[in-house]
Amino acid sequence: MKLKERISILFAFVLVCLFSSCKVGLNLSAHIHHPYCGGAQPTPEMLKGNLSAMDTVFIIKKTDKDLVNYVTNQKVIPPLTILDNNGKIEIQLKKGEYHFFMKDKLILNNNQFIKKYSKNDKWHVFKGNDCLLKWKSTPDQTINLDRDKSKKIILKSKCFVGLNPCLNYTGPLPP
Repeated sequence: MKLKERISILFAFVLVCLFSSCKVGLNLSAHIHHPYCGGAQPTPEMLKGNLSAMDTVFIIKKTDKDLVNYVTNQKVIPPLTILDNNGKIEIQLKKGEYHFFMKDKLILNNNQFIKKYSKNDKWHVFKGNDCLLKWKSTPDQTINLDRDKSKKIILKSKCFVGLNPCLNYTGPLPP
């Protein structure tokens, strides 16, 4: 084989290696942890709470454009990532930093989000719309794909308020 042919083959090999390394395989699992909230005498297993699989998440690469469009509530919705019945997916993403958002944070506009997550009743103290809008604009998880190849997202639910950090429950507790 001539030197010129060897250099061409080596150059092609290097290009293939470079372009194949632009994306990273990510094994993602996304769940919500539900704590034991009282009631019947719990078993040790019940005291640990349980996980329910999330069905969808939004994955946004951290760029100024994505964040500006999201924060200003423009109708720029990235593709929804559909998870399997176990809350898992294997996807290919370019290296970099990514934000993960639960579905409602990007699908609902500000008014719809406030309507769905604000609650005023005798058992809940609502911290206000500003709290909800701040929660809406905050990623549920951020990862760097230069390092992570497998990521487990677990959102921690609280008794009687769920995932909503803008509610405090003040009502009676189960026996």
